Amino acid sequence: MFFQEKCEKRIQHFIDDGHATVLFVSHAMDQVERICQRAVWIEKGDLRMDGPVDEVCKAYRAQFA
Repeated sequence: MFFQEKCEKRIQHFIDDGHATVLFVSHAMDQVERICQRAVWIEKGDLRMDGPVDEVCKAYRAQFA
C-alpha cells in the first residue's frame, strides 16, 4: 500500500502544480474519485460518458447494481 500512496501523492503534486495535464487510467473508482475532477468512461472503444468525476463514477457503478 505504501507504493500506491506514494504514487497518488506524486500525481497530486503534478495536478496541484498546474503545469501538466495528468491522464490517469484506472478501474478503481475510489482512487479515480480521490485524484480526478473529470472522468471519461470508455467501453469497448466507445465513449460512454464524459463529465464531473462523481457523476461518471456513479453511472459506472450503477451498471453493476
